[in-house]
Amino acid sequence: MNWHWAPHVHAAMHGDDLVVLDVRRNDYLLLAAVGDAVQLAPDSNAAQIHEDDLVNQLEAARLGARSQGVAPATRNRAPSAERDLFDHGVPPLRMAQVAELAALSVRVTHSLRWTPLSRLVRSSPVQGGEDVFEVVRKAMVLRAALPWLPLQGECLYRAALLRAHLGRLAGHTHWVFGVSTWPFSAHCWVQSGGVVLNDRLQRVRRFTPILAV
Repeated sequence: MNWHWAPHVHAAMHGDDLVVLDVRRNDYLLLAAVGDAVQLAPDSNAAQIHEDDLVNQLEAARLGARSQGVAPATRNRAPSAERDLFDHGVPPLRMAQVAELAALSVRVTHSLRWTPLSRLVRSSPVQGGEDVFEVVRKAMVLRAALPWLPLQGECLYRAALLRAHLGRLAGHTHWVFGVSTWPFSAHCWVQSGGVVLNDRLQRVRRFTPILAV
């Protein structure tokens, strides 16, 4: 059966398990061991679902609808993670940089408290270009400053802080959300191409990307 996820809904198969993210509700749904019944289109909101009971369950949760021949919407897809920045030394810092980043971390923390996930992850085309070198440089500055900042948040905070620090250069990155199961876990990080900017490659490879913006 042809299926389209709602625009605010994203899905991924982690092994044999289907994980669905509803960004409006900031909520995940895990359906275990349904790999034989679900085939996801990698670059769109389309899917093939072969069990009526599963379709009925998804419709009842208002996560999408049976396809009526409408062309599927395209979705951003992050490149495969290939390396991180942790083999490189951190650059020297000036106290003025630390002070600026400390003030930025306070603003980001306040923004996260009042901004719903659906607004944080509004999708836009990711740009290419030579600015990737400046992206990496600024990411390494933030990594050097993190131990000195007064606020130490979780992955959502660290990704939002990096994107805010990058400013216009954030458009050259993907903010990637990933999931794993048994036990269920969700994580996010920032990539520029295949380079993970704010996490270790070994860690992010444990997660299956479900959303990239």
